[in-house]
Amino acid sequence: MINFYTATEKDIPLLQHLADEIWHQHYPGILSIEQIDFMLKMLYSTDRIKEELNHGVYWVIFKYDKRPAGFIACEMEENQICKLHKIYIYPHLHGKGIGRKAIEVAKEYARSHGADKLKLFVNRGNKASIEAYKRLGFITEKEIDQYLEKFLLDDYLMSMDL
Repeated sequence: MINFYTATEKDIPLLQHLADEIWHQHYPGILSIEQIDFMLKMLYSTDRIKEELNHGVYWVIFKYDKRPAGFIACEMEENQICKLHKIYIYPHLHGKGIGRKAIEVAKEYARSHGADKLKLFVNRGNKASIEAYKRLGFITEKEIDQYLEKFLLDDYLMSMDL
């Protein structure tokens, strides 16, 4: 059974724990451990999550069989576009419908805020996630290369019309 709830500041330690475990299970072989640790420190600091929660980023925690399974974070941008910043599910729970439910929750949020498009960025080496997004209806718009300090972020911009 898949359940979800909107995260609040009291959930920050859980979000940090989920991010740490999921990233260290999913990303080795795609990203270096050094980059994983850098990204976790930057994206999941207590101050960063608090700031996002207080400035309109919609964080949602998913549970599978009453246990935390993953989370999403999304927010509205200009031009009726909703950006899905984060979607992370424990790898051992892939294929259980949690990711599909997470995308549905993001789409519902986006539509309720007037969006007509949902977009995300995904590392080009993250083949399994790319295929999952395609199955869910996302299309690849373009390749994006940018540096975050010394780390190259080589992503695809993917989107779906709502």
